[in-house]
Amino acid sequence: MAYLKEQFPKSGFITYLEPVIAPIESFYSENNSLPPGATFVENYSDINSIAELIKKFPNQKLYFDTWATWCGPCREEFKYKHGLYKLLKENNIAVIYVSIDKDDKDETWKKMISLYELEGRHLRANKLLENDFIKLYDDNGGIAIPWYLLVGKDGKIKYEHAASASELDKLKEQIKTL
Repeated sequence: MAYLKEQFPKSGFITYLEPVIAPIESFYSENNSLPPGATFVENYSDINSIAELIKKFPNQKLYFDTWATWCGPCREEFKYKHGLYKLLKENNIAVIYVSIDKDDKDETWKKMISLYELEGRHLRANKLLENDFIKLYDDNGGIAIPWYLLVGKDGKIKYEHAASASELDKLKEQIKTL
């Protein structure tokens, strides 16, 4: 953006381009710090199953958001995160973001957490954990993301296909049954 401002200081397009370019520049900057309210799940690369992951959060209600950096619909759902966070907080439910990105996307994954200001706990699934998610979603070896799970305080999955952030009314009804 600095180059455009320098080369075309009187351009009327600067005011239109700046809001679009600023987030892109921020994404590619060296800053990889997590946004406030975000943490990585401790030793997440060693978690090999959904059961192991749930055990990391004993006696807690959980909302899993399974996503990947390359998934457009996943990123679209992030628009609704403020309503989601409010609903989850009101119901004492922790949000866990599970990325199914491959190892070579680690840096991009971390940057996207910051870019989208995703609060909650984060992990990038290893192959065993990803396979466990795939088995739960569809035992035929497929998974469609974004995908959400709701887990009760007892550590049992109550909804294998929970509502998304853009379906808050439906999610509210599901939460009532936890």
